[in-house]
Amino acid sequence: MDATQTCLISALHARHSPDDAGGSDRALRRRVLATASGRDGVALARRLGADLAVDGKQEDIEAAARRFAPAGVDAVLATVGGKSLEQCIRALRRGGRLAYPNGAEPAPRKRAGVKIVVYDAEPGVREFQRLGKAVEAAKPRIVIAASYPLAQARRAHERIEKGHVLGKIVLRIRQGTATSNRR
Repeated sequence: MDATQTCLISALHARHSPDDAGGSDRALRRRVLATASGRDGVALARRLGADLAVDGKQEDIEAAARRFAPAGVDAVLATVGGKSLEQCIRALRRGGRLAYPNGAEPAPRKRAGVKIVVYDAEPGVREFQRLGKAVEAAKPRIVIAASYPLAQARRAHERIEKGHVLGKIVLRIRQGTATSNRR
């Protein structure tokens, strides 16, 4: 993305940061609107660097996006499909771009004037090298919601199944390899 463009990150989680939109947005003055779930999710999105964050389950995403970028946002980076994604897409300007993961249900329908990119994780040596360089350059902030010893993997999965996890759930292979880092 160009330095002056706007990006809407749909369903921002702690596994994604506004830097996922293509670099350090603060340094480049890129503006990022993020959707999250709940007051705590919105607060986390702001701490991670979003210029504006809205609760995608409670607020009108399209209206918030239009206030944020009256001519429409330049790009949407989606992590989920459905009603909230449709609102994000309606906020795109003509000529805007949408990127969403393969398998998002329901898949968004094509729109005139919107470039759509469906992405998948593609494992391979080159891909991991590129990922490593991108991570080094971005210096992402990883939020750890909880840390469990491997022997308590069941408890970790139970926590995930409860939903609304703000951050990563970490399984420790050896003692002392990860600590809880709530932000």
